[in-house]
Amino acid sequence: MSRSLAHGELGFQDRLAADATIQSLVGTESGGGLRLYPEWIGERVIQEDDTYRAISFFRVGSFGTRRLDTGELRIQSDAWVAQAFGGTMATARARLEAIDSRMLELLDEVWWAYDGIRLNAYALPEQDPIGGHIRPFRRTREWLVGVN
Repeated sequence: MSRSLAHGELGFQDRLAADATIQSLVGTESGGGLRLYPEWIGERVIQEDDTYRAISFFRVGSFGTRRLDTGELRIQSDAWVAQAFGGTMATARARLEAIDSRMLELLDEVWWAYDGIRLNAYALPEQDPIGGHIRPFRRTREWLVGVN
């Protein structure tokens, strides 16, 4: 993958990490790091406590063009909120909706720059996989990230 396409993934992460609202919605780990993970965390998240919430994402495809500095990434994001967050399932579901809404505001049909490279993203329809009794709520969405 070209340097520019790799920057597309880093720019996606940076756009979320730099936002104060996202920071507030997902919180931080005990070590201080934002709960924003560039990897699949599904097995790990089930083991967390009742206050857990996070965003994970990973590249599921990339499509370069004849020019080495342009292309498109397909990124899957997953927002996670423990069902018991805030004491009720309704509170947890509202937090999940707030995370997804903020991600849409930051990324969907928006242009921004990361390390001198122009990026834009388009959200595809969300999916809410059904969880079991102990599983967290999860919102899955794919993004098409253009690197220009």
